[in-house]
Amino acid sequence: MEFKDALKKIRKEKGVSQYTLAKELFVSRSMVAKWENGLALPKDDMKKAIIDYFKIPKNYFENSEENKIKEFENMNKRCFLSKVKKTLFACALFIVLFIVYLIIDYFTINPGYYFEVYDNGLYKYVYENELRLDSYIGNIEDFHIPEEIEIKGNFTKRKYTVESVNLINFNIEKLYIPKTIKQIYSSGACFDYVEVSKENPYFDSRDNCNCIIETANNSIVLASKKNSFIPSTIKEIGEESFKYTEYENIVLPDSVTIIKDYAFSYMENLKSIDLDQNLEIMGSRLFAGCTKLKSILLPDSLSLASVYSLADSLIENAYYASDQEKFSTINLDTSHSSDIPENCFYLTIPTFKLYYYSYYEPKDKGNTWHYNDGKIEVWR
Repeated sequence: MEFKDALKKIRKEKGVSQYTLAKELFVSRSMVAKWENGLALPKDDMKKAIIDYFKIPKNYFENSEENKIKEFENMNKRCFLSKVKKTLFACALFIVLFIVYLIIDYFTINPGYYFEVYDNGLYKYVYENELRLDSYIGNIEDFHIPEEIEIKGNFTKRKYTVESVNLINFNIEKLYIPKTIKQIYSSGACFDYVEVSKENPYFDSRDNCNCIIETANNSIVLASKKNSFIPSTIKEIGEESFKYTEYENIVLPDSVTIIKDYAFSYMENLKSIDLDQNLEIMGSRLFAGCTKLKSILLPDSLSLASVYSLADSLIENAYYASDQEKFSTINLDTSHSSDIPENCFYLTIPTFKLYYYSYYEPKDKGNTWHYNDGKIEVWR
């Protein structure tokens, strides 16, 4: 008979409760309960105290060999279960801590400098929730700007809504603007056709004009390479909006009152532009790099213009529709604004390539730089 069974049997035979026994042995009642449930064994001096209390033979609690084996097995089982419980607790604690780490990792993912390369040669950067698209490799057919991008942390992934896009140095056939885009920046982006989501509240491409138009300001943000027209409702021609396009002639509708910086820059084919008679404001370097545009007719309505509106181009003359000149033109070989009088347009001297630069004169005097007595001279 096992100790737990023998103790329980003698206690009941003597009519002693667990509480009374515990009191007599100076232990807690729960300790007696553990003895009787086999969860613990009393030490030898405690066993002697129990034997003296119940006045039973000294060998009353001695187990048979078989019972000793069973009790040993039970104790091993209880030890094993205890170890399992501890292991499970440690695993549960690790899982909880890992989940906490994943949550922290998810909410601290930094989209700055995220980078990805598409198979078609289009580079995708993400910086502070702004998607930047850049490609120097060939032409891309159709590209849909994504509404969401997935940024990876150490273990987790987080989706960000694309609200801003910066289009840099890429040439595609068809560009799709989703409903989430709130801001569009561009530097050297060219496309043949554009489609703006009808659900986008910030941009549109009204009247099938094949331009990206900022709705709030009635401003053209980007025009296509060669398939756009300017709607009659447009108020502004945005910064760099026609940059690198292939038009030979531009006609502005009467609704346009503002042209922003570099609006028609680097249009290598541009030969003429018709500025409407309601135009009021002109930004700087509107025709920079336009090598075929030699003269321009300015409207009398012009009231505010940058002194550099016509700078960095090959425009030699600026005429007015009437005889009254609100802004005169001046041709300088410097770009310091302090040298330019008020109400003037700065016209850049026509540029030419640097063919020669040495202490010796060139054989032929042409559009050539040369060095003479410590000073650079221009032979034209």
